[in-house]
Amino acid sequence: MGTMHLEKGAHVVYGGYGVCLVEDIRPMDLCHSGQLAPYFVLRQEDAFNSTLYVPVENSQLCQRLRRVLTKGEIHELLLESKGHQLAWPPDRQTRAERFQGILQRGVQEELILMIRCIYLKKGELQARGKKLPDADLRVLKRAERLVEGEFSYALGIPRDQVSAYIRSVLQVEE
Repeated sequence: MGTMHLEKGAHVVYGGYGVCLVEDIRPMDLCHSGQLAPYFVLRQEDAFNSTLYVPVENSQLCQRLRRVLTKGEIHELLLESKGHQLAWPPDRQTRAERFQGILQRGVQEELILMIRCIYLKKGELQARGKKLPDADLRVLKRAERLVEGEFSYALGIPRDQVSAYIRSVLQVEE
């Protein structure tokens, strides 16, 4: 996403930070080098006190910026994810690393697959009278928060209705 596509007032998704408002694009000296460089000033939609500064010239960071998905894209994404499976890594350490990577990248397709994978594991464990490990439950909550922010914004529904919407499209139990 190049600079020209981003203007003040636009809403974007920034990596694992969720939906952000482009509050400004202005030259700043954040490195205290005496040199001004242009920055995107982003305000997180779900944490109004949180402001992020992304250097316009840092292509690696700017690659993490993308436009908010549309209603149709969200529906398509959910339906497509039904045909894919993310395998549950049995090793706790491997699982923690893989899930952390998915959370940091903040890519919706991966988040949806991970959420579905955890839902399915949770159901399987409940059927055997067991509970999902706390670490996995935390990952699930964080992933749901990331997805809910964008889906709530794009679908125009309250955040607390998003997971029910996702489950109904994916046809999975809570």
